[in-house]
Amino acid sequence: SRSPIAKVNGYSITMSPGQLGSLADTELVTNAVNARMSYLKDNGFNLVFGAIGNLGRGINAADDDRTYGRDWSNVKDMLEADILAVNNNDMTSVLRYFPSLTNGGKYNEDAAHAIEIFQTGIDAGAKIIMVSNARAEYLTQDLYVPCSLSPKTVAVLRGAMEYEGILITASLSEDKITAAY
Repeated sequence: SRSPIAKVNGYSITMSPGQLGSLADTELVTNAVNARMSYLKDNGFNLVFGAIGNLGRGINAADDDRTYGRDWSNVKDMLEADILAVNNNDMTSVLRYFPSLTNGGKYNEDAAHAIEIFQTGIDAGAKIIMVSNARAEYLTQDLYVPCSLSPKTVAVLRGAMEYEGILITASLSEDKITAAY
């Protein structure tokens, strides 16, 4: 089972983001998030490392199942429903992983859509954004510095995207960080 804890505690088992995204139904997303937030709140939690604002890349099925899919327009709609539902449950969600890695860190149409997806998350009320350790030259203007360590990443979020919430980094103990720093 995908959710042994839910099963043992008698909670309803909800569909994964990948399954929900494939159905392109924001009401299903809202219902699934409401169910998860209910049992998290019942157990004393108030923060969830939830919404992933990245596009599935078709490389790893398990990773893709954690996202709302590969269609950027659909991902935007699903992500917005997710964040609104979390907020409506008086919970806090971490929107992960800014920016979405596309095209080996080079700018292309997918990079523009990736920024747009996160802007949708910000506009929906994301309170915390996790900045990834990916290298995104299109954003940082540096092929070697990860986004989590680049002041340009923060400048884009705080400036152009007008994000005023909490920013956190992905784990700085990841190999891609410790191997270079």
